[in-house]
Amino acid sequence: MAQIGKVASQVMELSGQLVEKFKDSALPVIESSSKAYWATALQNHGELAEEELLDVLCFWCDFVDNTSFKNDASAVAQLTQKFLEVISDEKHAESELIKHTVSYGLGAFGFALPKEAFQPFLARSVGMIKGITMRDEAFSAENMEATENAMGALVKIAYKHMDGTNVTEADLSGVMGFMPFKSDECEA
Repeated sequence: MAQIGKVASQVMELSGQLVEKFKDSALPVIESSSKAYWATALQNHGELAEEELLDVLCFWCDFVDNTSFKNDASAVAQLTQKFLEVISDEKHAESELIKHTVSYGLGAFGFALPKEAFQPFLARSVGMIKGITMRDEAFSAENMEATENAMGALVKIAYKHMDGTNVTEADLSGVMGFMPFKSDECEA
């Protein structure tokens, strides 16, 4: 079983590198080789160990971030719903790494989705993200990367969904006051 997990991690890393470097040119390879696997794994997230679930979540974040898949509002909305479902699952709800990865995904999905498509998820997504950025120990050395990652997700959501209630100018100003990020290389 550990060997299968190791192979899945390697496939996720390879898939991520392909779409990051080759963007849509890598779509035929990913769609024919691994996309169905990752979709099935996400559907069955409750059966996965933390490391396996992280691979699944990271695949979808990379895929949406780097390909035209982000233009399929229906599919990205389904991913948003699934990511929120993952964070609600008792098995993984307390995992800091899962929270960190889900917040990144919610930011990427919010940035990709038009206002009307993300609206049903806005309050819950932002609430989860603010739960990371506003906790007492948010700016401790051990939590700084997750906090910066969540702040980056909040900015991505604010780009299209600042509504004055869930995402406010004060939220955006608060994040901008912490720039430049230093702990999370991707967000920096």
